[in-house]
Amino acid sequence: MDKITGKKILLPALAIFILGCAQVFAADIESVKAAADRFKFFSFQNIQARASAQNSQKPIPSLLSWNIAPQSLIFSRHLRKLISSEEFKETLAHLDIVYVGEVHTMIQDHQVQAAILHQMAQDHPHLVLGIEMADVLHQQYLDYYISGKMPEAQFADFWNHSFGDFKAYRPIIEEAKRDHVRIIALNVPQAIEHKASKQGLSSLTPKERALLPRRIGKIKNPRYYAMLKNSFSDLPPAEMKRYLFSMQIWNETMASNVVKQRQLGNSVMVIAGFGHMLYGGGIPEGVKSRLKGQSSAVILPFPADGESQSEEKLLKKILASKSDEAHWADFFWLLPGAHQ
Repeated sequence: MDKITGKKILLPALAIFILGCAQVFAADIESVKAAADRFKFFSFQNIQARASAQNSQKPIPSLLSWNIAPQSLIFSRHLRKLISSEEFKETLAHLDIVYVGEVHTMIQDHQVQAAILHQMAQDHPHLVLGIEMADVLHQQYLDYYISGKMPEAQFADFWNHSFGDFKAYRPIIEEAKRDHVRIIALNVPQAIEHKASKQGLSSLTPKERALLPRRIGKIKNPRYYAMLKNSFSDLPPAEMKRYLFSMQIWNETMASNVVKQRQLGNSVMVIAGFGHMLYGGGIPEGVKSRLKGQSSAVILPFPADGESQSEEKLLKKILASKSDEAHWADFFWLLPGAHQ
């Protein structure tokens, strides 16, 4: 634990987290920017701007086909070695829940997710795709589009207005449509999260409270808790308490909605920002506290910041004896030279 306390949290972990949950204090964005400026790390804006620039430089080859997806670049943390795509497929076939992280603006992350979704759909006839980006009030729009009742141009406008660049998410959305996989909105409406975190759960109307789980569990994963606290360590105590509670509202709500799908007999693939699943904390922790006996795994595209690195360097980062990245996930989909 002492390896990740204080201000020794790795730069990529903080960068990922800031990107994945920069909306926590959406109504107080100026205070968040002021806090972020005090860190000697990439800011959310810098990461997103760099990713957008890299994505627009040249077309990125599709990873939808396993024939052209990396054949030997899936790293298993538990086996501490690269495994073949066939071994990885076999693993996916036996999992009830798969969590696949992302940096929201990285197109390649979504292409990796699309490849995994396609394989999951072959082996799991009752598969749903749970997404962090949409809240439960958006469900009808997702259903309209997947069922063919909404044209892509109209859906793209809706997505761009609500969640950001549709182009980045198009690979995973289109794969879900091709494989007839229902997309499930996992999140709580932002206005309700903001109200609850600022004024308490008692401030919610019965209708608003019904959109949240009955209990908002505490964070028990020590690595995940340390990462959260270090991500905005300069916040005043009151703001830090609110910030941690905001994350728990999000994570616990998404976990509760994943559990509902499992109770309906569906296998679930979850896509969310890295900051909602690192170290098996966040959503996975919330699911495990509610539902026992589930086979699951966290999968991350790597490196998280999109920096162009060789396969050798990426493996060294994970295998280093003092590496904290090695604890982030169960599997790493390596992307060497991703943005060269």
